[in-house]
Amino acid sequence: MALDFPTQDNLVRKLNSLRNTKVITSPLQMPPILPNFSPRCYPTYGNDVLLVIPTNNGDKKGLLTGVIAKNLPKGSNLHVLILPAETGVGEQPYNDAGPLGAYNRVENALTQLHSDHKEKLESWKIGTVIVASIESFIQTEGIEEPTDFAFILFYNATNGTVLTGVSDGTPVPDKAFVDFAKSLGCNNGNKNHGLYTVGEVLSRHCLGIEAADWHIIVVGQSRFVILRKAVDSMAVSKLFSTEPTQPLT
Repeated sequence: MALDFPTQDNLVRKLNSLRNTKVITSPLQMPPILPNFSPRCYPTYGNDVLLVIPTNNGDKKGLLTGVIAKNLPKGSNLHVLILPAETGVGEQPYNDAGPLGAYNRVENALTQLHSDHKEKLESWKIGTVIVASIESFIQTEGIEEPTDFAFILFYNATNGTVLTGVSDGTPVPDKAFVDFAKSLGCNNGNKNHGLYTVGEVLSRHCLGIEAADWHIIVVGQSRFVILRKAVDSMAVSKLFSTEPTQPLT
């Protein structure tokens, strides 16, 4: 989305005034509240694993592919299919819209797989279908200051196993940036489905800060490093258990 919103004089900052002004926080303790995935049946054509990634984001693709590759069952090969899918929660999710956005991406990607790519399962000798999503969101409820987290969702569509995790948090340097982002509008009247990201607001008001990685200025650690730590800490091997499980954190 083009940054067609006006700046607000009281939000203009110099880069050094935001540098290392906040400290990374522990992961948000939140039980995953997700709808059930639509029932689908995937026949077993072999031992290989299909990883569906519902975004073109290169960093997320690399993280998700890497962690699945490290945990593949012996004798399996990994196939990756990129099926960009909508979150349905706007450009900037807040609060429980973060987990919902990850769920929607997975569900929508599975719909695409089921309708347009089922023939690949047989030709690639797929025995396990996994869809994985990472959705960043700003938590404003039940917390001292607005903080950016990422919700991570793995779903084994073959046996029903769900694995979730939450990254460490990066506090927003000033709540006024969040208030301004919210004032720019929301999707479908839902205040938790923002039209513009807090990162876009920060980059518009502070020369030199990146909308997608303002974290490296504010806490001295890149968003990619924060996400990698969260993904690597998850018990991804449990996705390949033979029995479906309840959501795992």
